Amino acid sequence: MKRVLFTTLLVSCLISPLVFSVQISSSQSKANQLVDLIKDDTSLSSANKITAYEALLNKEKIKEDLNDIATLVFNEALLVEMLKVGSYVEITTLFKTFIPLENVNKTNENINIYVRLLRSAINAYLMLQKYDNAKKLIAELQPYFSLYDVTDVNKAHVFMGAGQLNVRTGKYKDGVSMLLLAMQTFGKSSSLSEENKRKKISTTLSYVGHTYFTLGDYKNAIKYYEKSIDKAGDLLEPLDITIYNHNIALSQLELFEWEQALNTATLASQQAKDVGSDVFVAFANEIISRAKHGLGKSTEAIKIIDGSIGTYKKINDTQRIIEALAYEAEFHISLGNWDEAKKNTIEAYSILAIAKSQAKPTIELFKSSFLIEEKNNNFDKALLYQKQLTKLKEEDFEAKKMQDAQRLMLNFELELAEEKSLRLEQENKLKSIIIERNQSKHRFLMTVISGAIVMLVLLVYVYMRERNLKLKMSHLAMTDFLTGCPNRRNAMHQAKVMLSNQVNKKHSMTIAILDVDNFKAVNDTYGHDVGDKVLQNLSSIMLGALRETDVMGRYGGEEFIILLPNAGEKEVTIIFYRMQQALKNHICEYKGESIVLPITISMGASVVSYVPEQLDENEQKLLLDTIIKKADNKAYEAKEEGKDQLRFVAVSIDS
Repeated sequence: MKRVLFTTLLVSCLISPLVFSVQISSSQSKANQLVDLIKDDTSLSSANKITAYEALLNKEKIKEDLNDIATLVFNEALLVEMLKVGSYVEITTLFKTFIPLENVNKTNENINIYVRLLRSAINAYLMLQKYDNAKKLIAELQPYFSLYDVTDVNKAHVFMGAGQLNVRTGKYKDGVSMLLLAMQTFGKSSSLSEENKRKKISTTLSYVGHTYFTLGDYKNAIKYYEKSIDKAGDLLEPLDITIYNHNIALSQLELFEWEQALNTATLASQQAKDVGSDVFVAFANEIISRAKHGLGKSTEAIKIIDGSIGTYKKINDTQRIIEALAYEAEFHISLGNWDEAKKNTIEAYSILAIAKSQAKPTIELFKSSFLIEEKNNNFDKALLYQKQLTKLKEEDFEAKKMQDAQRLMLNFELELAEEKSLRLEQENKLKSIIIERNQSKHRFLMTVISGAIVMLVLLVYVYMRERNLKLKMSHLAMTDFLTGCPNRRNAMHQAKVMLSNQVNKKHSMTIAILDVDNFKAVNDTYGHDVGDKVLQNLSSIMLGALRETDVMGRYGGEEFIILLPNAGEKEVTIIFYRMQQALKNHICEYKGESIVLPITISMGASVVSYVPEQLDENEQKLLLDTIIKKADNKAYEAKEEGKDQLRFVAVSIDS
C-alpha cells in the first residue's frame, strides 16, 4: 500500500507544474508541448504516464469541448501508453467516446492526429480478436489517404494493421503483401531517422514471424523474430524485446523444446516485470508453466498458471481464461488430482456459457473432460466429450491442411520476391556497366553482349527456378506432410480415376479404409511425437506390402484409404496378411532407444465387381461416397469385433 501511495504522490508532484501552473490552451502546439514533457520523462513508467495524461484531460474540463484538437492529442498519447500495458478493453471503451472522424475539422494536421488514434484502436481490436471492428476502422481510413496528405509513417502503420488483420483472418498471402508494403513505406519515409526506420522495419519483420507462427511453421517464425531483433539491435524498446522473446518461447514450446522455451519465457517474464506489464508477465508465465509440465514439474506449473489466470480475469480476457483453465486441468490430471481438474473444467464451461460466441472450447478442454468422465465411469458423458474432441481435432486437421497449402504459397511468394530482387539488382549492375563503359564503342558493344548473355542466363535461371518451385508446390499441396503419402484430396482424385477405368471391366476393384488400432493409447503413453513417428513407420510398412499399381493415401488422423485396382477378396486378403505380419515386428525410436511397438490394424474393404456405364460427375461422386462409406462401416465393424481384422462388403451397381 505504501508503494502505491508513494507512486501516486510522485506522479502528482511531477505533473503539478504542468497541470496547475500552466493554463491549458486548446491549441495543438500547447497540447504537444505538454505531451512531450511527459513522454520524454524516462523516470515515469507507462502506468505513471497514463495517470499524467488522464490528469491533463480532466484539468479545465477539456472533455467538454470534444471538437478541441488538443483532446485528440492528449488521447492519442494516452492510448499509446495504454497499448503498452495491455489495456485493450479500456482502449476500445475510451475510443467509443471520441469525436467521430467525419466530425473532425478536416485539415492535414488533424487527419494525421486522428489516424494515430485509430492506429491504437486497430491494434487493441486485433489483440481482442475483434476483427470486424478492426476491419471497419481500416476501411474508414482508406478514402482519406487519397484526399489528404497522410504521412508515410501513418500509412505504413495502417498497412501493418491491415497485414495483421489479413493474417489473423486466414488471408496469409494478402497479409504478407501488406506487411511488405508497410516495410517499403517505412523505408521511403522522409520524416523518419535511419534509427527509427530500423525499428519500424524490425516490427514488420516480427509480424512476418507471426504469420509463420499462425501457419504452424515455428522454425521460420523463430527465424523472423530473431531477424527482427537483429535489425533493430539496441534500438528496441523494452516492451518490444519482451514481446519478441515471448513469441520465440511460444514457438519453442510448440516444437517441444521444453528447456529452451522455459529459459526464453523466464527472460520474457522478467522483462515484462521491468516494464510494468502485468499482462505480458501473465503471458510469459503461462508458457513457463506449460514448459515445466513438459519437463515433468507439474506441481510447479499449477502454481505459476494460477497467477496467469488471475491476471486474465482482471482484464476479462475470456478466451485466455478458458485456455489456461484447460491447461491447469491437464496438469492436475498428470498428478492424479482428478477433483481439482474437474473444478477447472467446470469453471471453464461456466465461463463459456456466459461468453457464448465470444469464446471457444479447446482440444485440451475436451480431452481433459473426456479423461475425467472416463475416470468417474460416466461413460455417456465421456463419449459425448470424445465426439466433441474428435470433431474439433478433425476441424483442426482440416485447418492445418489449409495452412500447409497457404504456407507453401507464402514460401513461394517470398522466394519469387527474392528472385525479383536479384533480377533487379543484376539489371542495375548491367546499367551501371553500360554507362561506365560508354566511352569506347567496341567496349560498349562487348558490354552489351556480355550483359545480354548474363540477362539471358539469369532469365533462364529464374524461369527454371519458378518452374521448379511451382512443381514442388503442386507436389506438396497433394501430399500429406507427415507420412509423405497422397493426401485426402489426391487420394479421392485417384479414386475417381480408378472408378472411371472400371467401366465395362470384368474383373473387380477394391477401395478399403484402414484404421490403426489403439492409436490413442500410443499418443497418451508416449506422446504425439512418438505417435507421429508410428504413423510414418506404419505408412512405410504398408506401402511395402502393396502392389505397384496400388495407391495408399492418408484419409485423416490414423485412417488411410487404399485403392486396389484388379483386386477382389483373395488379393486383398493376401495384402492384408502381409501388412499384419510386417507390423508385428514394428520398431519405434523412443527417447533415443529402439523399442518393439507392435501395431495392429482394422480394415474394411468394398469390392466393386462391375460398373456398367460411364457416370456423370454427380453420379460418380455419389457412388464413390457410397463405396467409401461402406468400407468405413466395415472397418468400424472389424474394430468392434475384436480389431486386427479384415471385413468385406460387395458393392453391386445396377446396370
